[in-house]
Amino acid sequence: MNWGKGIAIFLASFMIFITTLAVLLMKADSTLVTEDYYLKELSYGDEIIAEKNAMDINATLELDITLDGVFLKVRNAEIENQMNVALMRMNDSSKDLAMQANGANLFIPRDQLLDGKYHVTVTWKNGEQPFQLKEQIWISF
Repeated sequence: MNWGKGIAIFLASFMIFITTLAVLLMKADSTLVTEDYYLKELSYGDEIIAEKNAMDINATLELDITLDGVFLKVRNAEIENQMNVALMRMNDSSKDLAMQANGANLFIPRDQLLDGKYHVTVTWKNGEQPFQLKEQIWISF
């Protein structure tokens, strides 16, 4: 084989690779994190205050991943009302989960979860004071 054939084979295989990559990327789902992105940005200051309030009382979020599911517990916090829990998947918003729990504990069964990365956000209020904790978890059963 001479240099000309080698260069031609390389260029042809490179063009096939780029074309395949372009087709796969065109088929990939590219949804936004939220539809009301700009409206949510305006309320981001409230999230910062809620996270600071949670840090002030030393509240922590414990996530225990077992074969049965995920057990979520908020430590060092008195939750008077309901606690809101949101599990968001960055690659597919149709598989997001939103739940409410009375108290500081919540169990999420395995059949409601898929393997992958989740962003967990826990919010609650005591009186008028908001609190928020965030964590990232990897689920692989």
